[in-house]
Amino acid sequence: MKDKQKAIILPLIVFLINRVSLFFIVYLGLLIYPPCQGPELWRSFPHNLFLDGWARWDSSWYFSIVKHGYSYVPDQWSNIAFFPLYPLLIKIFNPIFKYLPLTGIVISNVCFLMSLIILYNIAKRKFGETVAFKTLLFFVLFPFSFFFSAPYSESLFLLLALLSFYYSEKNKWGIASFCAMLCSVTRVVGIALLPALLLKYLEKIKFDFRKIKSNVIYLFVIPMGILCYMFFLYVKFGDPLLFLKVQQTWERHIFNFSPHLYVLSHIPRNYLDILHLFNLVLTIFFGYLLWPVFRYLGISYAILSLSLIFIPFITGLESMGRYLSVVFPPFIIMGYIINNPKIYYSLSILFTILLIGFSIFFSHWGWVA
Repeated sequence: MKDKQKAIILPLIVFLINRVSLFFIVYLGLLIYPPCQGPELWRSFPHNLFLDGWARWDSSWYFSIVKHGYSYVPDQWSNIAFFPLYPLLIKIFNPIFKYLPLTGIVISNVCFLMSLIILYNIAKRKFGETVAFKTLLFFVLFPFSFFFSAPYSESLFLLLALLSFYYSEKNKWGIASFCAMLCSVTRVVGIALLPALLLKYLEKIKFDFRKIKSNVIYLFVIPMGILCYMFFLYVKFGDPLLFLKVQQTWERHIFNFSPHLYVLSHIPRNYLDILHLFNLVLTIFFGYLLWPVFRYLGISYAILSLSLIFIPFITGLESMGRYLSVVFPPFIIMGYIINNPKIYYSLSILFTILLIGFSIFFSHWGWVA
């Protein structure tokens, strides 16, 4: 098999085995123990349990944007917190699939498959096939990776971030910057790609400023995505920063460390306490990996990882597992530095058990992230 074919077929096989298994496990969970039902516990596929467990929680916000556009009522939850590119794609492709939840699931899974292909190629180029394959396994088995198959924006954000770095490695700064711009209109943390790609550019020229060329201008296209969304909010609602302000209705505040202190100072009393503690442990683990990311992948990957970890972390612990799922450089490093078979298999088994548990819990309207 040629290398180019293998670089596509292997991620495809990993994707199919992982996702088909996960969909089947969620199906069995719903079949054996039906989910709770109520006015707010809607079911998008009540007669198709194979798909029913995936459209939950925040996916409704994206559907509301597609159906009714953006709306805002002071001191209430608002879909303004959710950036427009993902719902825009749902609206574009919905005429094909005819049903918003199905369209969202298809888009998420296609983006996830493409992400795995790009991730494999980046890891292979850096460290070889063995590390690339281990990276894929760690990534698809990560306890919160089920979000990449749900109607959430994680898979689209991941794909665009990976494409940005993939093309920056090839010195194709126009394409890299365009992907990063789209990333900044997918999630607010997409703006972190600006300093990351700027550092990647400087790495490429070995920080010799005399070698800067006119193609550096492409990088300044990156903020245009979020700026366009801010301009839209200003025109419609009179406040370009409204997407930040509505976060307060979810009790997310900048430098809000009370959840962190609570977890550290109390014995876990319920499921949410345990989940927040787990999120804190995961965050510390990813923070520990920042140094090897810097050492083996470079400062650009390290800055991106730091930004994607730090920005949500300073607003609380809730949903940190989901936010960490898109921080791809530490997964590459896990594939590179974890060579002990016992550690490798133990971590893979632990990830798998948690992934299955969280996926089933999520499908039954349990809060995961």
